[in-house]
Amino acid sequence: MKKIMRIALCFLLSLSFIVPVTRVQALVDQGYCGENLQYFLDGDGTLSIEGTGDMYSWSMPAQVPWYEYTDQIKELNIQLGVTSIGNYAFSNLYQLEMAYVPDGVKKIGMRAFWNCSNLNRIFLSSTLEGIGSYAFDGCKEPLTVTFLGCAFDWFNNVYTANNKQFDFGDPLNPSVDTIMYFFQDEVSWTWSSDYSQCKFQLYCPKHDLYESVEFPAYSIDIAKGEPATCMYDGYDVYTAYGIYLGVMYFSGPQYVTTEPAFGHDYGPPMYYWSEDRKTLTGEMVCRHDKSHVLKETVNVTAHVTKQPTYEAEGEIVYESDPFSTPGFKAGTLKEIIPRLVKAVPMYRVYNPNSGEHFYTAKEGEKNDLVKLGWQDEGIGWYAPSHSNVPVFRLYNANAGDHHYTLKEGERDALVKAGWKDEGTGWYSDEKETIKVYREYNPNAYACNHNYTTNK
Repeated sequence: MKKIMRIALCFLLSLSFIVPVTRVQALVDQGYCGENLQYFLDGDGTLSIEGTGDMYSWSMPAQVPWYEYTDQIKELNIQLGVTSIGNYAFSNLYQLEMAYVPDGVKKIGMRAFWNCSNLNRIFLSSTLEGIGSYAFDGCKEPLTVTFLGCAFDWFNNVYTANNKQFDFGDPLNPSVDTIMYFFQDEVSWTWSSDYSQCKFQLYCPKHDLYESVEFPAYSIDIAKGEPATCMYDGYDVYTAYGIYLGVMYFSGPQYVTTEPAFGHDYGPPMYYWSEDRKTLTGEMVCRHDKSHVLKETVNVTAHVTKQPTYEAEGEIVYESDPFSTPGFKAGTLKEIIPRLVKAVPMYRVYNPNSGEHFYTAKEGEKNDLVKLGWQDEGIGWYAPSHSNVPVFRLYNANAGDHHYTLKEGERDALVKAGWKDEGTGWYSDEKETIKVYREYNPNAYACNHNYTTNK
């Protein structure tokens, strides 16, 4: 039985050995090596296995789909998702020096790495449940086997893990000189004040062993982070890495400030009164980033400073409470209160001799016309006693009828044509609550317009 050297140290992440595939080189060959597994061989000599499930098994090396390229394959990239490695899968890969079997692989087939004469190191996952005979026969001696797990016993090329024994085959070939135990427990790191060095503290609780490793500046990657903003410092991302006893370790990201946050630069305040005038909102927008908005809403008190009448408008003043945010000032808003609206009836009378309908807001005028023989047809509609929209009344002395319009231009044109301007007949509702329709009879020479609210 050969002497076994045991080295215990901590391992940060077994997944750090798996390299996500980004293909730059053109593919030399590709195809299927399992029902749901594909292989890709690029011009750099990297053979990648991707997909999920078991790999096919073959009865001789020449049946393996990449057999004709065995002397060109330099690297092996088995991706997560692969659950087994078939018989003879990677035999005769003469240029392969290191292999990594990731977590999830449960079985390595017979002679899977047979006759890989330069393979001197292999990493085996903790999920293995079986290794075929002579899987590593013909590899370079000594072969360093690295177990990504703990508590293995090794006797004559048979190791025991999780109460299972696995046989590498011929106990004389390959010779196994070194077994390394890797653990994922309590890996910590400390940076120097100038971030030029990073010290790793590695600990294996099962063997109560500490290892301190210091990686210098040339083992530190600096990635550009984010520039400074109003609220956050600008930073770069430092990551330390290094190889210790053949294993690569990585620190977590260290965010190093490159420039401090420069703070907000708010523009002038803007104010928004609510539609019901019960609140006032102040708002300031940062010139650096318009998504950064300073906003506050305060209550508003209303004071009527002048009561409206039927003849005159009133006034109301809105005053806001003070703001607590610096830069905002209390606001004052004055608004007009419309004159009070008194509804008056619009009387309609009819002249049976001329056929004209006449409209007036004056009851006395209506009564006088009734005395002259006009027929009282009652109230046509109601109109405001006052508004800012007068209805103009004109009289045609030749035809003997009246015309009513809201349009000053129409009134002026009729006056030029000989009509008499009789001033304001009544006032129209500014809110147009109820529409008054004007109808025209083209068959009548005069008295040819009718006004009604009944559509």
